[in-house]
Amino acid sequence: VDLFVVPARGTVVDGRAKQFDGIPVQLNVVTHASLEEYARTFDAYRVTPSDRSQLYTVHMQAGLKAVTRLAFGRPLHASPVCEAAYSRIDQDVLRQLVMTECARQVARNAEDAAGAMAVGDPLIALSATAAALHYACETILAAHGDVYLGDSFFWRRLARLDPEAELARTVWHALPENLPWGADSAAVRRRAEDGLHLASHLASHALLDGWTRRLVGVPPYAPQVEGARRNPFFTLLRFGDTITFAGPDKAFRTTEQTARLWLDDARPAAATRKFIDLELLLPAEREVEGR
Repeated sequence: VDLFVVPARGTVVDGRAKQFDGIPVQLNVVTHASLEEYARTFDAYRVTPSDRSQLYTVHMQAGLKAVTRLAFGRPLHASPVCEAAYSRIDQDVLRQLVMTECARQVARNAEDAAGAMAVGDPLIALSATAAALHYACETILAAHGDVYLGDSFFWRRLARLDPEAELARTVWHALPENLPWGADSAAVRRRAEDGLHLASHLASHALLDGWTRRLVGVPPYAPQVEGARRNPFFTLLRFGDTITFAGPDKAFRTTEQTARLWLDDARPAAATRKFIDLELLLPAEREVEGR
């Protein structure tokens, strides 16, 4: 058990693990100064396309792990002074910051995969695809209110999102690592495209449906086998009310309505043609070539 403690002024807390009724308890000390800084940093979402400084605070690197466990943990006791600061740390802000950053990593890794396929490097393409899938899953976990920095419990967290662990199984089978070593380039490309298609699907739905309130359930997913297909190298990004399509060497703002239309495989033919012109969809007869 991890127990986070803000010591009373002048009190020294021994941070070594202790046994209580046979259960090891690790004491994690949070200073008053850190608690106040968390309250100032995570009381509101302030990221915009032109100002992403909130993503780059020191806490987004070293301290985010502590503040997320503090914010999403179960409060046992808080003095009036601590309660005033603790109550300002907004769980939804933390969720949204994690979703924003993880979706950005989905887009970055999709672009890396596209570049790797363009130059014929299957290993980099598959590594980037696996990373994109991981970040997409963290995006949808945060949309559900499951914010945890660390990989130890990744699959257990994913499996408990739905009663039959359907999403976890879908992601497991999409992993590039399940491809035989030395697979031909066509098989590598198919696996990378399918994995990125799933990653984009998960991250985009999370940003649309789990932003203002926590997502309930998981977005159903079925690989597209007929008709125009969403370009797997594009995904959505979100900075507050600003929603953006992001792909290799290309990004442009859109509306929530247009984003939902893009995700809808039953969209009208006119919308399909427009998305094809923007390279957001690929015609049925066209094979993706690193784009």
